[in-house]
Amino acid sequence: MLGFVVAMIAGFVTPHVEVPLIRPLVRKLQSHVRIDEAEVRMVSFALMMLIAGLIAALLHSGSAFWVILGGVLGYFALRLVEAVQQLLEQRRR
Repeated sequence: MLGFVVAMIAGFVTPHVEVPLIRPLVRKLQSHVRIDEAEVRMVSFALMMLIAGLIAALLHSGSAFWVILGGVLGYFALRLVEAVQQLLEQRRR
């Protein structure tokens, strides 16, 4: 369960770590691997999921399925909350 929670947090912070952490890393990697501008967010998500997976493994908590599900839910958390709020508003009318 803790691995799921860690992955949710990692997915949620993915857009926030892109500029301070991932862009400098991508710049350093550009001489070895071509990474397009559109792929930077995916690199950020992949790195955050690797970190979440490592933490889950160290804590002996969470299978790969739950870590990935937590990461995806965390990544889309704000959009999912907004969709649920819109659905609830429509039902009230």
